[in-house]
Amino acid sequence: MPSRSATRYGPLARLEPEVRDLVAGLLDVDPEAFQLRLHYRLSGNTEKRLREYQDARQAMDAARQRYQQAQRSIVAELRPRTCHCATQPNFSGCSASEYSS
Repeated sequence: MPSRSATRYGPLARLEPEVRDLVAGLLDVDPEAFQLRLHYRLSGNTEKRLREYQDARQAMDAARQRYQQAQRSIVAELRPRTCHCATQPNFSGCSASEYSS
């Protein structure tokens, strides 16, 4: 079945640099001298699966950030507090092992 796309190409990761080089060569400008926006159409359910993957990736990144924040928070909360004998009376709630000089 013939493709209705303008061109067929392999991995999308290689597409942008090659198109940028092609346009830069045609216009005789530096490859970073212009903005490039690519629009592509994927076949079948591939676009749907790609969107699901992208959504899952964003959810995973957000969950990882929440995890790291919770981790930092609990570590800070569980760190043993430092009691100073000179400034804290004996009834401060600090155990003898928590006193520091």
